[in-house]
Amino acid sequence: MEGLILVEDELPDLVILDWAMPHITGAIFLGAVVAGLKEPPPVLVLADDTTDLPAIQQAGASLCLGQQADLGTIRARARDLL
Repeated sequence: MEGLILVEDELPDLVILDWAMPHITGAIFLGAVVAGLKEPPPVLVLADDTTDLPAIQQAGASLCLGQQADLGTIRARARDLL
């Protein structure tokens, strides 16, 4: 919940979201960001390989990567979104 408050208060240029968080699902977080802000920032989602990545993008994510993506790939895709 703290992350949602920070996104709303700080309006970051980019959100990187782990789809499998312990206390709130990635789907709930993403839905709140997309619905709660007039101009939501791009959201880069990291999800395990069993997750339906296209469905996450249809839910509002700008881009989805498997959690096994290396740091260089994550940085490159984050730069692309910025």
